[in-house]
Parts: sequence; C-alpha cells; structure tokens
Amino acid sequence: MPLSADNVLLIPCVAEAVKRGVVTISENRVKYSLNQEKSYSWTDPEEWVRCHTIAWLAIEKDYPANRIRTEVVVPRRMPSDHADIVVYKDDACKQPYLVVENKAQELLPRERAQAIEQLFGNCNSLRAPVGLYDELGESSFFDVANYPANERELNRKGNRNALAKQYGDIPIYTYIAGGDSDIKPVRSSALEARIRRAHSVIWAGGRRDPLTAFDEWSKLLFAKVHDERNTATGSPRAFQVGTQETIAAVANRVHGIFGLACRQDRTIFPEGTRINLPDSKVADVVRTLEEVSFTRTDIDSIGKAFEQFFGAVFRGELGQYFTMRQLARFSVGVLDLSKDDYVLDPTAGSGGFLLEALLQTWHKVDKEFAGQPQDEINRVKYDFAFQHVFGIEVHEVLARICKINLLLHHDGHTNIEANRSCLDSVFVNPRMSTLGRFTAVVGNPPFGDDVEQGDDDKLGSNRLENFTIAGDKTRVDSEQVILERSIQFLEPGGRLGLVLPDGLLNNQGEMSNCPATRRLLASNGRILAIVSLPAMRSGNLVHRTKPLSCSSRSLRRMKNVRLNRPTRGR
Repeated sequence: MPLSADNVLLIPCVAEAVKRGVVTISENRVKYSLNQEKSYSWTDPEEWVRCHTIAWLAIEKDYPANRIRTEVVVPRRMPSDHADIVVYKDDACKQPYLVVENKAQELLPRERAQAIEQLFGNCNSLRAPVGLYDELGESSFFDVANYPANERELNRKGNRNALAKQYGDIPIYTYIAGGDSDIKPVRSSALEARIRRAHSVIWAGGRRDPLTAFDEWSKLLFAKVHDERNTATGSPRAFQVGTQETIAAVANRVHGIFGLACRQDRTIFPEGTRINLPDSKVADVVRTLEEVSFTRTDIDSIGKAFEQFFGAVFRGELGQYFTMRQLARFSVGVLDLSKDDYVLDPTAGSGGFLLEALLQTWHKVDKEFAGQPQDEINRVKYDFAFQHVFGIEVHEVLARICKINLLLHHDGHTNIEANRSCLDSVFVNPRMSTLGRFTAVVGNPPFGDDVEQGDDDKLGSNRLENFTIAGDKTRVDSEQVILERSIQFLEPGGRLGLVLPDGLLNNQGEMSNCPATRRLLASNGRILAIVSLPAMRSGNLVHRTKPLSCSSRSLRRMKNVRLNRPTRGR
C-alpha cells in the first residue's frame, strides 16, 4: 500500500506516539514534542516518513524524546544543510549518537545513493558513530565510526531493525521476583513518605491541578500493584529502573503494564485510559516506589500511610474535608459488623469508611477462626471483601481513588459504583438496583449543599418528589435527602451509622426541614445513639458533627443518646 498521510497514522508505533503526545497532527501541520518543539507541513510525503522514524525511535527502540532533535544544523557544511533527525547520548544534546536521513518512498537507485552520501557527510560532520537511511519501505543502518571513510558495503549492518535499543546498553535489574533482592514491605511512615514524594513529582508544585495529579498518581500505583501480583519468580520486576536504562525504556514498559492492567481489570479505569505524563515523570515515580511492596505491607500500615496522605492532599490541595480515621473507625465500630453483613457507603469518597469495615471485620474473622488453616481464614476474609462491601461515589476521579485504595488493601474494589449519585434510581450493581438489600450503611455524606428538582448530576434518573423528605419543596439540604436514601438502602433490621451536621438533629425551625427529617428518622427505625462531637476547625470554617449510630457504645468525652431499622411487623 502506498504511504499516505492517513495510513501512516495507522502504524502502531505512530498511533502510540500520537496518543503519548510525542506527535501531534493539526490543520495540515505535524508537531514533534522532542528536545525542542517544532512543526512542519503534513502534506510533504517525506514528513510522513520522518514521523514514522521518530515514533519508531521513541516507542519501539526506547530512545528518549528529550534526546531527539530535528533539522539539526550540520557544522562545516553549507548553512542550509540540516540533518533530518539526530539522536543524542545526553540530555543536553551535546553528544550526537545517531543521524537519520529520511526520504520519500520509492527513490531511484541514483537518488538513494546520493541520499546515503548525504547521511555519511552529516554523520562525519557531527561525529555521530552510527547512521540510518530510512524511506520506510527501504532502510539501511550503517556503522560509520569503525570503517574507512569511503566504505559503504561492509559497514552496512542491515536495515533499521539492526539499530540496538537504547544505545545498545544492556540494563541490569536489581529487583528480581522471589529472589533475595526482591521488593520488600515497609513501615507506614516510610510508605507515606514514598507515596507523598511520588505525588509531589507528578503535582510539580502546582503545574498540574491537584485532582489531575491525584488521578495520574493512581494510574501509576495501579500499574505498580499489577506488576507486584503478576511477575513470575526469577523475572525482573517491570516497575523499576535498571542501570544503563533510558527513561523512554522505563516509560514504555510502564505504559504497557498499565494498558495490560486496564484490560484485565476494567472496574477501575475505563477502556482506553492512558497515563498522561512525560516519560521523565513516569521514570521519577518508578524510582521513588520501585523497592516498596504494597501487596506485602500489612494492611494497618497501608491504612495509616494513606490516612496521612489523603488527609493532607484532600484538605490542603483539593480543599475537601477528609473524615478523620478515628471518626470512621468509631462509626464502623458501633455497627459491630460481621462477615455476614452487606455494607454500603452511599458517598464513599476515598473509601475510608469501607476500609474500616474491611479491617474491623477481618480482625474479627482472625479471632473467630483462630486455629483454623490460614488459607481457610483468608478465604472468609476475601469473600467478605469481594461480595459484601459496596460503595457509591458521584465523582469519577474520587471513585477511582477509592478503588485504588481498596485494591491496595488487598481488594474489595469491584463493587464501587462510580460516576453516579446515591440518589439515582438506576445502578449497574444488582444489589444496589433493588432497595432494602444492605444490613449496614455507614459514611459521612456531604452537607452544606442543596439538591434541587431537575439536578441530573445529583439525582440522575430520579426525581426529588420521590423522596418523602422533600414534600412539596423543590430544594432540600443534601444531607437530608441522602439520609432518607440511606434508610431506603437498609433491609428490615439493618443498622445505620452516619456522620451528620449538628443542626440537623438540633434545629427547631420547620423552615429548615430538620424537624421533618427527625420525624422521618424516628418513624423508620430506633435511634440507639447520637454522639455529639466538639466543634472542629477546618480552615476558617467551624462546624459541628454528630455520628448518628445504631449502638449504645460510649466514647470518652462524647455524649450518647439511644437507629436500627425495625424488622417487618414491629
């Protein structure tokens, strides 16, 4: 097939280079994001060949894009003479390694010989040891440095495929799966430091918005966990930087891991999701995390590390309130969960309450099944994680973060309904699709916001008038309608434990709709405990919260009152 502007873009390495931002096509111009950004006419057939060569060098041969330049001025030749492509051995682009001469396809033999002479002249002038003549259909790779100046046959080492990957250097890898030098678990403080450093590399002091940086960080973490779980014994870990290895080689490998992980587990990232970071950033994050094993670090250490990290990022960079781990632990604790419970967080956020549900239930399983074979105990624990823990999160990125958080805690991520409000009437997960199928609902719903009739983002396919608490109103406080929805999710006899604003349980004015909310609460269950917390400051905002619970357990310095949803017939 003759080469054209359209079919060159279908070549896999070119398509990948476009997706990675190395090549950009727009309005009959092609832009290369290499050591320097330059653009050229996309109507020139010779440019199609050069585009392929650049993509092939960066994607298939692992040469860093930041070490590639186009139209390089050749010294000691005419000022108008330029080398089509030069690959350098250093980031400063001072040491030429490879010179490429591109021509349009199907040249006459005489024209091809002339182009090869031009290649040799450019190699000699730039003192590059190797050269490549490439017209896509025909190509020749030459060893220029080690042969006489006029040699053109013996120094021809084959076609373009004779070019070694990443300068011919063979990487040496430190971390070998199952070996003495394999990755190791770490303490929570060391893990938090690595996680925070990796996120800082991506965030780059504010060059990327915090949520985007968080999402990119999650992608790399997903690739890391996939590599930990799927590297065969005796094989080098893919999520590491080998000695003498280019950043392009590392980034290409990590992109491959992430793509494979997404295909094998479609519950976290949608099909076609890509890592949108420069190769240098990918390699920096790999260096930061390569020696740490997340899957071997105990879940309590992971929980502590992520509590500190999530808290700082949510409050400082994202400006969102993050539920303290102690509060999540207490709210889950008073529900007294067991392995037979079906647990839902209707506003899951980063997954703190669901993690506590996992951890507390697993600790209980360890005690109840003590003395039995460990594989049987693990089966009970993982059955609970995979089949009994559920969450809903309206924000797509936060939902992915929640899934990653659960994945790092040895799973439970498959039952998170993403990009959907708990107020919706349509859910993908069968258990959520029918109301009244959970034995426990726990969480910290957002408050201080309104839900209006016709707000598709918050109501989805539902209507505000379908909620009792709305009455004849066209707008109600978010925590009021989420509280009603939480009750609806419970089966008869189910338990509810929510963190709610103080005013919802104190305000007397009917205009606030708070008395109506309390009447709804009382008519649908038994209030077992209301624990009043002291005022907490978040920035300049002072707000009071009350965990509303089904248990009469007490917490020091906190006042208890006596929500269980009644069983049928009571």
